[in-house]
Amino acid sequence: MCAGAIIHSRLGLLVYGADDPKTGAIRSVINLPDSCCSNHRLKSFGRNQRNILSATITNLV
Repeated sequence: MCAGAIIHSRLGLLVYGADDPKTGAIRSVINLPDSCCSNHRLKSFGRNQRNILSATITNLV
């Protein structure tokens, strides 16, 4: 996901399936929505369903 686009779109709530531990910019490596540099605060709700999502994406390809 692109954190910059999400913040600029002014979403009120972001719901996502799994964190990105290597490059995530929302609640993973850095936390852009709560950063002092961000002009928009974003509530987010993430669930750790990495295995389920990974299998689903693999089956699509």
